Formats: sequence, structure tokens, C-alpha cells
Amino acid sequence: MMNTATFFGQMAKLHDTPFFVLDGEGLIVAVNESFATLFQASTADLVGTYLDPLLAENSPTVQCAVDRAQRSNDTGIGAFRMRAKDNPNLHFPYAEIAHRSPSNGQLHIAFRVHRMTEFLLLNAKIDALRSEVKERANSENERRVALDQLRTILDSMDSLVYVSDFETHEVLLINEYGKQTWGDIEGKKCWQSLHAGQTGPCDFCTSEYLFDDNGEPTGVYVWQIKNSLTGKWYECRDQAMRWPDGRFVRMEIATDITQRKAMEDKLSDNLKEKELLLHELSHRTKNNMQMIKALLDLKIAGIKDPRMKAILRETGGRILSMSLVHEKLYQSENLADIDLKSYIRELSEYLIQEFNVEDKDITIDFEFCEPEVRLSLDQSMPCALILAEL
Repeated sequence: MMNTATFFGQMAKLHDTPFFVLDGEGLIVAVNESFATLFQASTADLVGTYLDPLLAENSPTVQCAVDRAQRSNDTGIGAFRMRAKDNPNLHFPYAEIAHRSPSNGQLHIAFRVHRMTEFLLLNAKIDALRSEVKERANSENERRVALDQLRTILDSMDSLVYVSDFETHEVLLINEYGKQTWGDIEGKKCWQSLHAGQTGPCDFCTSEYLFDDNGEPTGVYVWQIKNSLTGKWYECRDQAMRWPDGRFVRMEIATDITQRKAMEDKLSDNLKEKELLLHELSHRTKNNMQMIKALLDLKIAGIKDPRMKAILRETGGRILSMSLVHEKLYQSENLADIDLKSYIRELSEYLIQEFNVEDKDITIDFEFCEPEVRLSLDQSMPCALILAEL
């Protein structure tokens, strides 16, 4: 014969509204899925526990319901305040059925929610959903306001500014300056809209340089490119930034530097021409000085007076020292200065040969400071004359 607890347990399964059964001590002996869902629990979690922890502080106690059932041993109505998942103070009106077992006198009380409670539960869920929708709407409105403020600032800039998604390469925003040249390309792929002839993401894309090994933004990355659609040169400043929805996006500010590039190229060409001219001037100056030195040597060969020979030889040494400066400049890639170490060595060797010092067992020891010393043309000439005198 089926006992009372088993009977009520089967009844619980038949109800689609919240239904539970207590014994005379307030212990839950049966519960259906609808009731367990209110507390985000399973039926197994609730069976064998007391109902009291599920009640709100202002709820009538379980003992009140048990006492009434013991007195009447019949049906009754009442209400609890439940700590439900969606509502911590849920009004829970119920109809109760009390039954005492004929065999052992054990009391069981079944509680079935009133139909009206179904509407209350539904209203509670609707209220929770409405609050969630309102929060999302407020959040979306805040993002829209932030985006509008950002767009206003970027539209005032006299440079291309666009924002794209790192994963999809979709252009999320482009400022008014960019629209005037590339059109309204929001929603399109950046590599398709900003460059010509691309069949996929650009191989010169800088996205890999915008994050460190820990996935944190590295700051601004500056580079230059000639755009294949406009034919103009741009200096680009790229960086990773947070979008209003929280994700990282790629922002690029590209400034037209075509005129600056043209001026740089022109200056570079002018500089090359001047370098060539200076090379030629140094070469000719060196040759002229060496010719003067050769004429002095011819003159010295015909002079008998030793004192006059010494004077002319010293003069030739000075001319040689200055000629060597121009030779060094001619051989150097940098026309602005010469290497002092190399210059001193070569001048010393020339002077030793010029004054026939080899036969007098004289040696010269060189000690140079580090790092190397370089002298300009204005500094080199006095230094050359001083070395010649020494």
C-alpha cells in the first residue's frame, strides 16, 4: 500500500505550478520542478531540507502553517514570503491540504500555489526583464553619446582619421576629411576601401606593432606610406584604443605630407649637387697646391744657399699640410669634417720624407684619445699649419 510521502511525491510531479510537501516538523519531503526553479535549484537539492531558510524575514513562519493544519486536519489557505531568485521578497499565496496517515498518525501538508501567483511570478520576471532592457538601453545611449562626441572631435581634424576592427578589418568610423577623399566607407573593409589592388589584408598593416607580448597596447606607431589610390604620401600614427563597447580597435591618423616629401627630395638633390661640387673643389685645390709644391721643389733644386733652401722647404711643408686637408676631404664621404687620427699619421709621413728625417734615426710615437676626433675645414687648416711647424 502506498504511504503518504510517496503519494504526495507523485502529486508533486503532476503539477505544473509550484508545489511542495512538508512533514509535521517543517521538513520538505517532496517538491516539483516548478518550485525548485524559483530558487535556481534542483528538486534533489531541496528534498530533505527545511523550508525556513527559503522564507523572507517578513514571512509568516512554517510553524504557523503546521499548527493550523494540526488543528483543522483539512484544507486551508495562506501566504509565505519567499527568497526567490528573481525576487527576494516574493509574495507566495498558497492552498494547503493536510493529511494524517491512518497507520502511524504522521502529518503531511501539501502546498500548492494559487493561480494568481502564476501571474505574480510572471510579472516578477517581466519586471526583471524590463529592468535589464532599460539598463541595456541606457548603456547603448551612453555609447552613442560617446561615439558622437568622438566623431565631432575627429571631423574637425585636417587629416584622415579612421577606426577599424582588428579581427574583421571593418571600418567602424571615418572622419569628414576621409570621406571627402575615400567616401563613406564605414562598414566596409579597410584594405578594400583605402588602397588599390589589395586582395586581402595589407602586408604592410601595422596591427602587429600595436600590442606587446602581454597583449597590452604599445602606444603610437609612426610610419610613412604612399597611398596607391591617391598617389600621395602620408605620415601615419597608429594605435590600439578602447571602443565604447569595450573592445580594442585600431585608430589611424594619416597626415598628407606630399609637399614635405617633395621638398625633402629637392633638398636631397641639392645636397648631392653641393657635395659633388665640394668634392671637385677640394680635388682641384689639392692639385693646385701640389703643383705649387712641385714648382717650389724645382726652385729649391737650383738654389745653392742652404738658408734659402730651408725657408722654401718649410714653405713647401706648409703647402703640403694644407693640400693634405683637401685630399682628405675629397676622399671622405662626409665633406663637413676629417678624421684627425688619419690626417696626423699621413702628414707626419709626408714631412719625414720631405725633410729626409729617415736617415737620422728619428721615430714618432702616436697616442690618440678615444673616441675619434673629427675636425671641420675651419679647424683643420690651423691644425695642419701647427703640425707642419712642429
